[in-house]
Amino acid sequence: MSLEPGARLGSCEIHARIGAGGMGEIYKATDTRLNRQVAIKVLPAEMCCDETAKARFLQEARAASALDHPNICTIYEIGDTPDRQLYLAMAYYDGETLKEKLARGPLGVEEAIDIASQVAQGLTKAHAAGIVHRDIKPANLMIAADGLVKILDFGIAKLAGQNDLTQTGTALGTPTYMSPEQVRGRDVDHHADLWALGVVLYEMLSGQQPFSGDQSASIIYSILEAKPAALASTTTGPLGTSVTRVVERALKKAPNDRYASAKLLLDALKEVAQASDAASAPSAAAGPSIAVLPFSDMSAQKDQDYFCEGIAEEILNALAKVDGLHVVARASAFHFKGKTGDIRQIGDALGVTSVLEGSVRTAGNRLRVTAQLINVADGYHLWSDRYDRQLDDVFAIQDEISESIVETLREKLVGTPVIARTERRPDNLDAYHLYLKGRQQWFAREEGGLDEARRYFEQAIELAPDYAEAYAGLAQTYAVFGLYDILPSKVALGKAKPAVERALSLNSSLAQAYAALGLVRFWLEWDWPGAQYAFQEARELDPNDPIIPTHQGFLLANLGRVEEAMAALAEATRLDPLSSYVRAITGYGLIVAGRYPEAIEICQQAVVRDENSSALFVLSLVHSIADRHADAIATGERLVTKSGRLPINLGLLGSIYGRAGRTGDAAAVVRELDDRAAREYVPALAKAWAGEFVDAETAIAHLEQAYDERNAFLFSLGSNIDFNPIFTHPRALAILKKMKLDKLPRPRM
Repeated sequence: MSLEPGARLGSCEIHARIGAGGMGEIYKATDTRLNRQVAIKVLPAEMCCDETAKARFLQEARAASALDHPNICTIYEIGDTPDRQLYLAMAYYDGETLKEKLARGPLGVEEAIDIASQVAQGLTKAHAAGIVHRDIKPANLMIAADGLVKILDFGIAKLAGQNDLTQTGTALGTPTYMSPEQVRGRDVDHHADLWALGVVLYEMLSGQQPFSGDQSASIIYSILEAKPAALASTTTGPLGTSVTRVVERALKKAPNDRYASAKLLLDALKEVAQASDAASAPSAAAGPSIAVLPFSDMSAQKDQDYFCEGIAEEILNALAKVDGLHVVARASAFHFKGKTGDIRQIGDALGVTSVLEGSVRTAGNRLRVTAQLINVADGYHLWSDRYDRQLDDVFAIQDEISESIVETLREKLVGTPVIARTERRPDNLDAYHLYLKGRQQWFAREEGGLDEARRYFEQAIELAPDYAEAYAGLAQTYAVFGLYDILPSKVALGKAKPAVERALSLNSSLAQAYAALGLVRFWLEWDWPGAQYAFQEARELDPNDPIIPTHQGFLLANLGRVEEAMAALAEATRLDPLSSYVRAITGYGLIVAGRYPEAIEICQQAVVRDENSSALFVLSLVHSIADRHADAIATGERLVTKSGRLPINLGLLGSIYGRAGRTGDAAAVVRELDDRAAREYVPALAKAWAGEFVDAETAIAHLEQAYDERNAFLFSLGSNIDFNPIFTHPRALAILKKMKLDKLPRPRM
């Protein structure tokens, strides 16, 4: 039957029919219970007597509803029409399908890569759950108004192990996008979805389908036997050449010749996407520039990875002090660690004129370092050398490599370049190695990594009590412990402050010590002028460290000084264009400015490049603030899982649930936090966030307790006052006044 406007299905009121697919008709409707727009999909009447179709339809609902992911359509409920037809209610998205978009012509390479990457992310989630879509095509890919891609219609999805719903020899799917094994009617796995995505990517780039014909038989023959025509001229150049290789591999006839997983296909697209950052990277034409890649570990035991990174970073830091030479920061350069791509493509992606790469081999006390400087324009070596020395000569080797690079580039540099000698030189070489291990763990930020960093820094200090850099690293680590309330903030402050004071007493011109002081004053002491002073001192001492203006921008955003914040964050992005952390904090600044679509876009870019907790935290926050509740929940749940259910992240998820109207789920988070509080430290702020939509009075009490505990994230109280209902409570405003955050400018769009 066709549903007329005004008809009701459960709590949903039908407005209009908006489309139809092979497994159902689609209607726009309103869920009157939660006052939200939904899309209703109803199984066609002629299929109601088909028990296999019904089972497959229910399978779609179960499969899709289990896949909480920003790139997969959200399923709300399943029900029956009055005449026993099955239907499901899904999230409704403003936007257009990729099919509608392609009707206007092919897409640019960067846009096509972005769309394909988002689809690959959704498929990665589905395949991990054992679900194969089997019908990836432009009509089943919705592009929402904000650019987020949603995979629709798991109507013929097949759960692994449920082969009884299809008979062998029955080909399900849309012929033009079906894989060779699929058109043969064979059982298929995730490789079929990767093939279909390859077809879609080909079509986005060229405006044509790679396998076509007048009849199904000719299409099938083309899929089985033909090689697609070369992609259109729009894909010429390094970026187009790279994406063409991705398409070619995805369209290999034999499943095992394609990418082994959607994750590997996504990784390949990420590598190609780096070239799109060349426009925001420093222009190679502006002057000499260099990227120092992590050196390769050639040791037999493969246990020198931290040492390889450390050597590269020391050289990078020395070169960054040379006037007239632009040096790409660590995060962007190290993004290419272990990548085997053409050096010229890496150089183009980073916007540099030259790239330094090398290798390290250790054997006992012997050390061999090789290094080569490559001209990005033609791929030729500008300089190379090999160093065979004792391990304790590593500092001299670093200096020699730096000086050789400067000498090679001398004619392109303004004035007489002077290379700064390496500063991090403890007398105890073992302490230096421990420090490098701590730095590696600090930057990796993997589960347990920060505690490993703390341990290495403390061990380095035991061996070298006058090691200023190790004290600065230890102070920064404890500051992060306090920020996320891994330790109570007062305990973290008691550890961080003596460490930073010791670092400054040992070296009063150490930029990292002032950077650590800024974090301590900002996150743990709420000393806003003192933090600003420390960050400014750090920037003057080391204007090439992108993390310093990142944290300075974070501070200024929370003080409502948005224009200054965005200027600092823009400088951080210039120094480190591929850093996901810089993008995440920039997204936070955009939230405070009220520029939500921009915040969502930059945070999504951050998550694509590196799904770290900072990027997920800010992305879930902005989704919630922008009333994109399904996306906020999906991202918040990913954040909680990735962080090992860290209480502060659980608190944010509880707030997201409450804002979305899922107060039952918010209450469950509150109960979990209360249960854990009986066994371990749980910050009061986490309980305040989680319970603000459950029990406002109790949440306010927790907020006051959070002030007494000095929970670090309470510094967001002033800038987020418009977002959280409890922050406008008179008792919350009293806290705001005590923190000297009651008169902040709060610009909004």
